[in-house]
Amino acid sequence: MKCFFLCLLFVLPSVVCFAQEEDYQNWGQAYGFDPKDVRYVYVDTANIRTAPRSDAPLQDKLWQGCEVTILNTGKLFTMAGKSAPWCEVSYMKTGATQKGWLWSGVLSPRILRKDDVLFLYGMRFSAANDTPTRVHVKAIRHDSVIAHTSFEINSSQTARGSHDASVSGPKRLAGLSCLLYFTYSGEACAVPTIEQYIAWDGSSLIVLPQIYSEVDAGVYAIEQKYTFPADRGGKPAELRMREVIEQYDEGDKPVSRKIKTTRYRWDSATKKLRKI
Repeated sequence: MKCFFLCLLFVLPSVVCFAQEEDYQNWGQAYGFDPKDVRYVYVDTANIRTAPRSDAPLQDKLWQGCEVTILNTGKLFTMAGKSAPWCEVSYMKTGATQKGWLWSGVLSPRILRKDDVLFLYGMRFSAANDTPTRVHVKAIRHDSVIAHTSFEINSSQTARGSHDASVSGPKRLAGLSCLLYFTYSGEACAVPTIEQYIAWDGSSLIVLPQIYSEVDAGVYAIEQKYTFPADRGGKPAELRMREVIEQYDEGDKPVSRKIKTTRYRWDSATKKLRKI
């Protein structure tokens, strides 16, 4: 059977301030921190402690956008029901290199940058499995938040699965500086894989419509995929979403296949998509 695993995107602006005590986790990727990895503090303030324990003496505080280098990773620590490892880090403060321990759930999982803007993101998990998980994204220039937005992941299994993020060019969407790309995968049957594109025009974060893909082996496969103007077959000022739904019989043979295309017109003046 053909398995499709690909994409998703969404929209939601919100002004929220986050402290270290809030419910954040470096969902899955925290466990991959290695010595010499560089990360940035996402939350408003992060506590640096003398040892990898929440009751260890407070040594220092770092602010959002502060750069740290991972030296060592310690044991997992659960905060508000979520787990991530302690990390020993080094950082610069008052012109000198300092060392200490912080909980890695306060760090942005990936380094996303365009020119002098740093894009940081963190996730707020919900205690209820049927409640969407929200990802908050900040654009920071010279240690100040200049834009922010958020989007939802409706599947808790997807939210807690593997993930990656990157920065790409604007794919010929006029008026944009770059696109931020996020992908999350539950890596199990009937658990959606999502992709999220967020456009950056130099001052605003614009969340594009959401797409997803999902497979239940031997039953169905759903794939949604974007074609940007810069892609093969793309058209100027147009974003197309192609959805393919396949149904399979008990012998894993396709019994039906439906294809639907949704077209959006990109308005470079208003930075909005309009369904055609």
